[in-house]
Amino acid sequence: VYFAALQAGTSAALADYIQRFPAHDKVPAAQAMMASLEDDAFWATTTQAGTVAAYRRYLLVFPEGTYAPQAGEWLTAAAAPAEASVHKPGYLTNAKVKGPTFDCSLATTDAEGAICASPELSAQDHLLAAAYKQAVASGWTTKEEQREWLAYRDIACVDMMVQECVNIITDARITLLGD
Repeated sequence: VYFAALQAGTSAALADYIQRFPAHDKVPAAQAMMASLEDDAFWATTTQAGTVAAYRRYLLVFPEGTYAPQAGEWLTAAAAPAEASVHKPGYLTNAKVKGPTFDCSLATTDAEGAICASPELSAQDHLLAAAYKQAVASGWTTKEEQREWLAYRDIACVDMMVQECVNIITDARITLLGD
């Protein structure tokens, strides 16, 4: 059965094998193959997207993945253009912001708490607010879409690595609104 799962070469076949035979001595090898297939599939999606957010997401999900060195190199090479695209003229006129755009005493989510605790995320929150304001003025987005995005961010960024998650998701939103 193990060799049939290997021959199928799919995560589903390997997962089925692992579920049916959890104590078999080939389970660790099946788990490793399944992780490799998932890594490969995620990397293919990452390279196809070709965005800073996609490469950061890959490193968040697979920090020790097969393609982690390439993702790091890609992000290093893209760092200057990514910064320029986020810091467009008019997005943030006062670089010394104090706190986020919302009242931290009303923060109820892990993401809001992370923003309140981090000067960098607070500054990013101001960038997001400016990008959102410009996008609404141009008719590119709506208040409802922004509320949906905030709900998504709050669900996605919980527990561990909250600051990194908020940074990645917010950076992607700023880029999207600014384009």
